[in-house]
Amino acid sequence: MLKNRQMRLFLGVKVRGYLLALLGFLVMLWNLGLPSLWQDEAATIAAANRPLPSLLQLVQHIDIVHGTYYAFMHFWGDAFGFTPLALRLPSAMAVGLSIGLLYALALKLGFGQKVATWSAIVFLALPRTDMAGSEARSNALTATLAIALVYAFIWALETGAKRFRWLAFIAVAMLSIYVFMFSVLILAAFATYLLIKRRGQLLNFLVSSTISIGLAAPIFYFGYKERGQVGWITKKPIWQYLWEAVIGVDYNRNLALAGICILLAAFAIYKRASLLVLLWATLPSAILIAVSILAQPYFVDHYLTFTTGGTAILIASGISLLKLPRLEAASRLNLSFQLLALLAVVALSISSLAVSRQPSAKGTQWAAISDAIRVNSSQGDGILLPDAVNPAARALDLMIVAYAPEYAGRIDLTLTAKPAETTRLFGRRSLEADAVEPKSNRVLLITDPAEKDTVFRKLPNWMVTGFKQAKSIAFDSAEIIIFDRIK
Repeated sequence: MLKNRQMRLFLGVKVRGYLLALLGFLVMLWNLGLPSLWQDEAATIAAANRPLPSLLQLVQHIDIVHGTYYAFMHFWGDAFGFTPLALRLPSAMAVGLSIGLLYALALKLGFGQKVATWSAIVFLALPRTDMAGSEARSNALTATLAIALVYAFIWALETGAKRFRWLAFIAVAMLSIYVFMFSVLILAAFATYLLIKRRGQLLNFLVSSTISIGLAAPIFYFGYKERGQVGWITKKPIWQYLWEAVIGVDYNRNLALAGICILLAAFAIYKRASLLVLLWATLPSAILIAVSILAQPYFVDHYLTFTTGGTAILIASGISLLKLPRLEAASRLNLSFQLLALLAVVALSISSLAVSRQPSAKGTQWAAISDAIRVNSSQGDGILLPDAVNPAARALDLMIVAYAPEYAGRIDLTLTAKPAETTRLFGRRSLEADAVEPKSNRVLLITDPAEKDTVFRKLPNWMVTGFKQAKSIAFDSAEIIIFDRIK
C-alpha cells in the first residue's frame, strides 16, 4: 500500500510539471499572431528565409550570435511558413518547456512542490517571459537553455555522480552559447558558487567549462569581429543600467508588478535564499553592466532574459517565506496569505499580457499598412520606397521583408539585390530618383509622413510628368500615396 502511495505521489509530481508546461504554452498561444511584426522579427525572416549557403555567408559578416537560431528558423520556416503565428510558435513552445524544466529544477534544488509550482507560475507571469515567448527571436530559447544548464550543473555535482554527467553539462553549455553568446555569463555564476560552497568540484567544472567555451570558439571569434554592429548601444550612467537591470529585464517596466516582486525577492535574499539561484539571477547582469561601463557598452535588457528563471525562483521563495505574526509557518492562514501574494503577482501581470497582444504592441503597424497596400494595388503595380536616410525610412524596407506575401507580384522599383543575394540582412536599393518606370498604370509611394515633402522633391522624372496623385492612406508611422498614370 505504501509503495502504491509513493508511486501515485511520484506520478502526481511529474504530471503537475507537464500540466504547468502545457498551461504556459496555451497562455502564450493567445492572440500570438495578432501583433504586427517588428524590426528584429523582420531580421529573423531576412536571415532564415534564404538558402543555407547564403545564410552561412551572412553570419560570417553579421549576426553570428544569432546564427544557430536563424539556422533552426530556416528549417522551421520551410516546414511551417513565415507568418507571424508560425514564426512565434517556437518561442511559445520554449516558454512551455521552460516552465516544465523550472518546476523540475526547483524540485532538484530541494524547494518542494509548493515553491516549484509557484516558481513556474511566477515565471509565466513575468512580462519578460511573455515578451520573449511572443516574438520570433531567440530570447525565449535562451531562458529554456539556461534552466536546462542549471539543472545539468546540479545533476553533475551530485554525490557519487558519474563523470559522463559533465559531458551532458558540456553539451548544454555549448548549445546555450551557440544560441546566444552572452549565455556564457552563467558560467561565472557557477564558478562563484563553487568557490564559496563546493571547491572540491571546481576542477571538474573548470575543465568542462573550458571545453564548452573551446567548442563554441567560432561564436566568440566572429562575434568579436562583428562587434561593430552593436555600435548603436551607448554608454549610460550606472543608475540607468541598474534601473534597466532591475525594472526592465523581467518586468518590462511594469512598475507595480516590479515593486511587489522586488520586495519578495529581497525578502528571500534576506532569509538566505539559495546562493546558486541568487548568483544566476544577478551576476550576469552585474558583469554585463561592468563591461559596459569600463569597456564597450553591450548592455541591453532583453539580452538577460536567460536570468528570468532564477528571478522567478527567488520571488516564489519569498512568497513561501511570508508569515503572519504569531502564527506557525504551516498554518492555513499563512498559506492563504502566501496565495494572496501569488495572486497579486499574477493579477498585476495581466495588464502587461493584454497590452502585449494588441495589433501595434511591437511598436509597428506593418500588418495594417501591408494589408492596405495589397487591397489598393494589383500584380504588376509599382512600389516605391524613399531613400533610407533615417530609421523610419529604413524600417519600410524591413516591412516589405516581414510581409513579403502581401507584396507578391508587385514591382519593387528601387530593389537591385534581394537579401539572399547579399551578405546583408536586407537587400540593396538604388536611389528613389533612379527608380525605373514600371509598365503598370499605378505606383504606390510608401513614406514616412514627416519626410513626405522631402520625398516628393526626389521623385523620378517619369513619375512627376506621367503620374498624378489619386489617393492617400495615412498611418501613424507611414503614409501610402497612390499615383495613377495620366492617360
